[in-house]
Amino acid sequence: MKETPKPLLCFAHKGEASRFLEKENAKSISGTEQKLWEGDSFNLLISGEGLERALFELASFISFLPSPPSEIINLGVCGALKKNLPLDKVYEPSVILKESSYGVPEYRSFESLSKKSPYYLTTALERVKSDSYAKDLAKHAELVDREAWGFAYVAQKNKIPFRCIKLISDYAGEQTQCFDIKEQASRFSYLLFEYYEKHYLKIENNATTPSKTEPEFLEPRFHFSSTQKRSWDKLTNQLKVKAPKKLDAFLAEENLQILCSDYSRPKDRTRVLLEQFQNALNPFHNQIYDKLFQWFGNKPFAIKQVQTDPQWEKESIKLNIEIQTESDKKEVSKYIEELPLKDFQKIFEGEIDVP
Repeated sequence: MKETPKPLLCFAHKGEASRFLEKENAKSISGTEQKLWEGDSFNLLISGEGLERALFELASFISFLPSPPSEIINLGVCGALKKNLPLDKVYEPSVILKESSYGVPEYRSFESLSKKSPYYLTTALERVKSDSYAKDLAKHAELVDREAWGFAYVAQKNKIPFRCIKLISDYAGEQTQCFDIKEQASRFSYLLFEYYEKHYLKIENNATTPSKTEPEFLEPRFHFSSTQKRSWDKLTNQLKVKAPKKLDAFLAEENLQILCSDYSRPKDRTRVLLEQFQNALNPFHNQIYDKLFQWFGNKPFAIKQVQTDPQWEKESIKLNIEIQTESDKKEVSKYIEELPLKDFQKIFEGEIDVP
């Protein structure tokens, strides 16, 4: 049975592709030196940096696919040649140019599937590290990269539709910091996948189902106030950058079910979930919570909840107690009497290593 054609996603670097490989659980295709990967929804190529490598690797490995791609899509980061274009925003250029010599475009260009886009992209022969170089390129395009023209050339030769999806990582010129871009690759990959998932990834379920990065997908089990929604946006964006795997773990159904069983009120579940986000972003908070778990892990059944100030400004502990019997009262009284309150307060003085 002939396999249904899938798009081939082409990246220069594995870091830019990391989120796609992880979410698709893609497998390396034998004999391709881990450059070509197969997934359920798409296949993926990692070419390496530069126009020549993009052209050569795609031309070499495209025959390894079970069937010709439905389209070739180049995803990755690019530089902005115009200062009015915001960073971290995704663009789909309509025309791909190439330098024939320093700062001068080659006559031959390629159109992408995004024909209505007002943006052009130039594939440069080398990294743009000077403002004068960027200024010359800016006469012909708004965006610059190192690979798109090579991918577009192979797509045209094989009569395969071509699309280009680029995220602006920096402003091309003397301010470009290549090592910073490399360090942020996982964040760029997360943002690119969000865009691709929203606009192109076919979802079998109802297309109106909210994304897991939107608080609405948790309703009605969780309830968000307007302030909590703002906190959600801020914290999820930070976790996408610093700890995307932890964000996935927090939003996994297993963790959500635990919160639902531990807390009966939707607004309490929301509060605790946001606290989990905050703790993952702050190692100091993690150490505090490890200590609190030691102290309160064996609390009496009558103590329903133990709360601390989520902003860690108040040196206090709040207990939610439900006493039904004399035994409950005695057990809770004894427990409160033995609470290590002084040790808890020492944490605010910087003494994490308390008994």
